[in-house]
Amino acid sequence: MQINIFSIPIWIGNIDASKIVLDTKELQPTFGSELNTTFHKGEGNKITQESIDYLNSIIIEHLNTLFHRKYFINITNIWENHYNQDDFQENHIHSNSDLSFIIYKKIKEARTTFVNPAARLLDAFYSKCPIKINTLGQEHFVPECRENQIVIFPSYLEHFVKKTSNAITIAGNFNVTFE
Repeated sequence: MQINIFSIPIWIGNIDASKIVLDTKELQPTFGSELNTTFHKGEGNKITQESIDYLNSIIIEHLNTLFHRKYFINITNIWENHYNQDDFQENHIHSNSDLSFIIYKKIKEARTTFVNPAARLLDAFYSKCPIKINTLGQEHFVPECRENQIVIFPSYLEHFVKKTSNAITIAGNFNVTFE
């Protein structure tokens, strides 16, 4: 019998990205990649209460498959990223939160790549045999997402965005509190 241990859950689902309305007047180059974004030193973004309520309902719908007791979520920050010609984001995590999300508002294809927390170990032990890496634990995972989809993932999960052009994503973080 095969048992997969230490799995990392992510959720992918549909969302109407047009219902998430952010103030994008203050787009500016941020992060090491100088991506145009409304994320500024971790500050929150202006978002309507209607948008927050809708986003909360979508997130809770997906998390109900994991949490089987009463819980509450608190979105701690949210921002919009605008990818122009060959923009990217370097490897990063979302610290000081439980879970994070990416909403694909305008994309041709998802370019987000999640990094296996054991990727360096896999490379150190099995770099000469890609079959072993793919069998014993892949190093990277690219979700097959399209416009108007959301991916929710543990904030500690390292990820990056490969070069992309003419795309818009909304990202954010939230914490979970159990009753």
